[in-house]
This record gives sequence, structure tokens and C-alpha cells, in this order.
Amino acid sequence: MTIPQRRNDRRVTLTDIAQACHLAPSTVSRALHDPGRVNSHTYERIVRAAQELGYHDDFGASTPSFIRGTVALVVPSLTNPVTLDLIRGCHARVQSLGYLFMLVSTDESSDQEASWISELSGTVDGMILASPRLSDEELRHKGANTPIVVVNRELEGMSSVIADTSSAMKQALRYLASLGHQEIAYVHGPSDSRLDRARYRAVMNEAADLPGVSVKELGPYRPSLVAGEAAADALAISGVTGVMFFDDLLALGAMRRFAHIGMRVPEDISVIGCDDCFAAQMVQPQLTTVSASADELGRSAAQMLVTQLGSANIEPQSQCLPAQLAIRHSTAGAAV
Repeated sequence: MTIPQRRNDRRVTLTDIAQACHLAPSTVSRALHDPGRVNSHTYERIVRAAQELGYHDDFGASTPSFIRGTVALVVPSLTNPVTLDLIRGCHARVQSLGYLFMLVSTDESSDQEASWISELSGTVDGMILASPRLSDEELRHKGANTPIVVVNRELEGMSSVIADTSSAMKQALRYLASLGHQEIAYVHGPSDSRLDRARYRAVMNEAADLPGVSVKELGPYRPSLVAGEAAADALAISGVTGVMFFDDLLALGAMRRFAHIGMRVPEDISVIGCDDCFAAQMVQPQLTTVSASADELGRSAAQMLVTQLGSANIEPQSQCLPAQLAIRHSTAGAAV
């Protein structure tokens, strides 16, 4: 999209924005005054054009140049590649809706998470919490004072957006079984991660319906390349032919270690990750993984929170985004 040179001799109009976006003026008007009537990508194009052209709307709160408040995204880590996708999606949507965006990392610490949420509750207009580690009771208490949307965790009485990775992990286990793998491992993430527990529970429930399949568990491990390497050493002597990891970061670390100790992927061991971070397709072999759009999770959570901020009486909402197994080259038939 090419933005025409800003016109200094007169006020920017809806027609100017429409021309810049190659849309009808009526579409631009609907987007700026009733965002729910256009799709999110069209809305963001229009808002960006309006901001670049210097558009000002007499209607006040509808104008994209009017700062409507501040939204904070609280994430467990800044080192996990999938978190970057979540941040990017959330930031784009929050900014396009006229809110300031604040980013906070808890460094995988429940205590740090509790401290930050308490501090932010008196500072920002709303919060998005990614995979929070606090108890249900603590989160509900925080949500009583500040609007909150939870990502990757369902909680009764609070708005949430999740990706259905549990169903996709079941699909992943069935896929390994179809390749002839019977001795399979699940490598846990952090011990206080509810998301890890949900994924492991899904795997074990599915294993119960697969005759001859046995699932060993390893961990817990902090999501990092180094922890993945440590898991690889344990896997090398475990006797398994296939392994499912809590997330891609652990899987990628394990693959690096397997190469160092002479274990071939997938000839000697098949590897499946979860989250489909950008690095999953950059390694050799490319990582088979459960694919869910963290970018879309961020956008959906931001939209849900802003809708909540705009209405005092809105009921808690929940949204479940699909996830599926992305089959690449780190899985193959079990070695005979």
C-alpha cells in the first residue's frame, strides 16, 4: 500500500484514506466508527493509513490517533521463539485499536508473575496473560480489579483464548504409532505449567486407546535449548524410538545434542515438537510439530480484551483456535 504525500493545505478526509487503501469510503467509515463490521486485517490497514496521513476524527474516541488507554501483555519468557509471534500479533492489534502496548516478562517465575500482575493492576487498563502460572483463585482475584484475558489456559469466569494443541498432540501420538513406534517418550515442560499438564494428559489418554504403545515421561524441563540437550542424553539411554516434546525449543535443543552424540533423526529416533515456531523449518531435518498460530492467538486476545474494556457488562468470553500436526522430516518409521 502506497500512502500519498500528506496534504498540508487541508484536512485529511475519509476519501483520502480510502484512496490510500484502495477501498470504498464507506468501508473506511465503518472501520473507524464500528470496527466490528470489518475484518481485523482490513481494519489494521485502514488505521495505519489514517495514522500516516494524520487523520483526526471529530468523534473523539473513534479516532486511531486518540490514545484510549494502556494494555499490558505478560509473558513467561522472551527467549522462546513462539513468544515473539504472540507478541507481534498482540502488539499489532492493540496498537491498531488505539491503545498503548506494554510488554512484561516474568522469566518463568511464578513469584515474579504475581508481583508484576499486582503492580500492573493499578497502572494499566487491561492485561493479557500468556500461560500464567498463578492459581485459579489468584487469577480471579486479580481479574476482579482489572480486566484480564488469559492465553493458553481456560479459566471459568475469565475471558480466554486457547489453541487446541491437546487434540493435536493426540494426533501426533497416533501418527507415531502409525509409523510403528511403540516405545515413545513425552518430555515435560515446567513443573508449574498447566499447559504442559494438559498436553501430557491428552497424550496419556490417547495412549490408553493404542494397543502396544507405551509412553515414558521425562522432566520437568525449563523450555530452553540447553534443557533440550539434557533431555536428549536421557532419551539416548531410554530405549524409545519416538519422542514428543512440550515445545519446539526443547525439541530443537535435543536434536542438536542427538547430532553431537551420533544419534540420527529420524533414522534412530523420531522427534515431534509443539507450537511450530519459526525455527522449526530452519533446522535440518525440518521439525515435525504441532502447529498453532501464536500470532493469531495474540490478535484474538487483544481484540477480546479491548471489547471487554469497551463494555462494563460484557460476559466472559472464550475462544478456541484450531491446531494441527505439521508433518515434516524429523519423523519416520521405527527402526527395526
